Amino acid sequence: MARPIPSSTIVSIAAFFTLLATGCGIGPVSTSSSSASGLAMKGEVFGGQQPVVGSHIYLMAANTTGYGNASLSLLNAATTGQSDAIGAYVLTDSTGSFSITNDYTCTAGAQVYLYALGGNPGLAAGSTNSAAGFLATLGTCPASGTFASTVPFLNVNELTTVATAYAIAGYAVDATHVSSSGTAAATAGIANAFANAASLVDVSTGAALSQTPSGAGTVPTSTINTLGNILAACINAGTPDGSASGACSTLLSAATSDGTTSGTVATDTATAALNIAHHPGANLSALYDLQAATAPFAPSLPTQPNDFSIGLVFTGGGLASPSAIAIDDAGNAWVSSFYGPITEISNSGKFLSGNSGFTPATLKYSYGIAVDGLGHTWVSSYGGGTSNDGHIIEVSSTGTLLNDYSTSVFGPAGISVDGNNNVWTVNSASSGVSGQRNGVVQITQSGTITAFPTYNTTSGYSAQFPLYVVNDASNNVWFAGNGESAEVGELNFAGTANANAPYTTGEVTTADALPNGMAVDHSGNVWIANYYYSGAVSGSLVELAADGTLLSGNNGYTNSAQYPAAPAVDGNNTIWYFNAASTQFALSQISSTGTLLTPANGYSGNATMTNVAGSAIDSSGDIWAADFSTNQVVEYLGVAAPVITPMASAIAQNSVGVKP
Repeated sequence: MARPIPSSTIVSIAAFFTLLATGCGIGPVSTSSSSASGLAMKGEVFGGQQPVVGSHIYLMAANTTGYGNASLSLLNAATTGQSDAIGAYVLTDSTGSFSITNDYTCTAGAQVYLYALGGNPGLAAGSTNSAAGFLATLGTCPASGTFASTVPFLNVNELTTVATAYAIAGYAVDATHVSSSGTAAATAGIANAFANAASLVDVSTGAALSQTPSGAGTVPTSTINTLGNILAACINAGTPDGSASGACSTLLSAATSDGTTSGTVATDTATAALNIAHHPGANLSALYDLQAATAPFAPSLPTQPNDFSIGLVFTGGGLASPSAIAIDDAGNAWVSSFYGPITEISNSGKFLSGNSGFTPATLKYSYGIAVDGLGHTWVSSYGGGTSNDGHIIEVSSTGTLLNDYSTSVFGPAGISVDGNNNVWTVNSASSGVSGQRNGVVQITQSGTITAFPTYNTTSGYSAQFPLYVVNDASNNVWFAGNGESAEVGELNFAGTANANAPYTTGEVTTADALPNGMAVDHSGNVWIANYYYSGAVSGSLVELAADGTLLSGNNGYTNSAQYPAAPAVDGNNTIWYFNAASTQFALSQISSTGTLLTPANGYSGNATMTNVAGSAIDSSGDIWAADFSTNQVVEYLGVAAPVITPMASAIAQNSVGVKP
């Protein structure tokens, strides 16, 4: 267990002010803020159960001038009297304690973290371990310039390092390169990322949590402890100065920048933790076996896991067979449930919609959900699947009912919003007005409703019983169904079918193929998850160009695509999806050209999912998954590249598949 904190410890953190950082590789700090003298920020650094003596304590802020840039050093070398290539620092004493009483910088809204490097973690007198690196998040610098009310005594250890690494992985290259663009979307995304560290570990005690602070989400405590034990093997049992032998050598060479032997080797345990967060399925045996027989953190995983991904698992909040997820501009996840209400979950794991969710009167059997560029959420209400029981419901950001549309809506399923904030849905009812059941419906922001029949003279309906609909940056609408033809249709904004549609080439049109989700990438290519195909393979991913050209071959991409579902595109234009290649549904990643980027068994996120119905990626790089059968939503922390949210805004900016 983590070392307890003395009850007599009192912390106050005062206003930061602006100074210039020193040392090569660290970017300049803005001098636009007024300066103030910081009150004492106190804490201690422990490697396992050992105090780390003489560790360099740096105070850093995320750079907002572009991705991959160096973090900003906040301490003032003139007052600390000590600096190096990273920046100014203070030292831990013989008990591992530190106190920052010097002037330091913080611009309101900046994301601040602590980085500790080196020192003696219980080695022979006079020895140090240069590979001993630790992280802890302080979070958003408030306008008042003080963290006193939000950051307690800092117990910095391997667990705070793991929590920080996974939370901010979407914006971090290594321990000294945490950065983003300065856009509003990136500002929101990186703020949410920093805040999520507190969902995993209590920085005041240095102990892993079992539930998120709100109590809404379950935290994988054993996985976090296991990762902490892996880092401790280098910190406590490593050779002096992190030399090229022993546990440090194994850890740093296994936790490379790309998860392979060709990647850049980590130089310290903090960067190693970030690399593991980026590639949680790499070198599992080498990492897991590093733990000491008597490890410092318990409980830990009793056996080697499928992967080291970290997922927060949400149940309750009205979730009842969750069917789809959409992310708003604040990074909150909106979830539709087939048998329940609308549930809103904050990025840090709080049910913003209360314990019972939002419950519009006409909501019944929901398949789809989407957020428009105005912050309104749209939900499909399938109803009874008859000619007069379907609804499209529009609610405000607080869940207040704004509009309820039922004209030309017959058993609506999937729903999406284009770049002009027009809403599109597909009718899947077995009865209704001829040409409108199995049709596409558009609802403009002014409330005008237009139904487009999807007849095709060759095969009847071009997408019988359509369930999924997506928009591209050219304002085309794509849809797919899982009826007898299982075809993919494409209409332009005016509702005219593409000359080559419906698309009838490849496995996507095989009678027993069942499309189970769609996504559009930055090139305008459309990805369809074929959940099932009774031929030589059990499902595949199909990629179509904007003109319907099949890019994935006649059988689609079949590598690690056992019953694939719920594809989504991240900020690096790679495709994430869920598959049953292992004993449960797991998260996999594929490049835009079909190369599998994750291990065959994918990432489990420490959750058991059996029927993933929808997914979405947020502006922190977290992937959210809705499991229909287990009534849970899982948030995979930091595995993907951040995206612009909501999707309607990304489409409007032609920035699908691009970082914010």
